[in-house]
Amino acid sequence: MFEPEGARDAGLYERLSEVVGEGLQVLEHESLIWARSVAEGFGVGYAPTRRGRAALEADAVEQTLRGESAESA
Repeated sequence: MFEPEGARDAGLYERLSEVVGEGLQVLEHESLIWARSVAEGFGVGYAPTRRGRAALEADAVEQTLRGESAESA
């Protein structure tokens, strides 16, 4: 999706996949998202938790990841 049409760079795709995977792991460890089965054979999808939705609504995702409360931001 992020590559120019007709371009295939396996190394770039692998690096991008690692960065996205690590980001998802950080969000999951902070209980902002949870992994859910999309459909049999289609892998995993992610959805925001109640905590994640609250952080989004308060525009406080970055503060939450830093361990700060919304009041201290």
